[in-house]
Amino acid sequence: MNIAWLTTFLLVMILVSGMNAVDETDDLQGQIDNLKAQLAAAGYDRYSAYDLVWQSLHMAAAAACRGSTPTGGRGYWPNAVLTRDVKAKLNCAQLCSKTKYANCDAEVSIYGMNGKATENGQQVGSFYNYTCAGSLNGGSEVSSADEAIMGTTSSHYFSFCCCRK
Repeated sequence: MNIAWLTTFLLVMILVSGMNAVDETDDLQGQIDNLKAQLAAAGYDRYSAYDLVWQSLHMAAAAACRGSTPTGGRGYWPNAVLTRDVKAKLNCAQLCSKTKYANCDAEVSIYGMNGKATENGQQVGSFYNYTCAGSLNGGSEVSSADEAIMGTTSSHYFSFCCCRK
């Protein structure tokens, strides 16, 4: 009789604990669904983390172009930052001339290191300034994999042309 009682008790305990696990799973799924809905409402479901990192690089390139041009560009219209694929063997003067932003002010190659700086004076990035008709150095966003932006395997410089009307 003790064995039957113990078996019944254990069976009830297993069933009850299993029911709690199902309830907890449903609760977690509800929380996940709620978070997904909040992210979608804010537009975060439209872009990958890589897309956001590429955008940050593009904004850094625009700032680098602004700092590389003596006058910061001219006129009441925006200036342009064009990505340059070094494999295409075109310099920035050639690339800019093919657009409505036909005047080249500079070529910049930039690189930013991953992670937060942990000490004052720590190097967090590098850059090169080149002339528009000059060097074909630099990296290429166009022919790089998304993972290249993270620079986990080696340091990748990305090349941009600073163009204006």
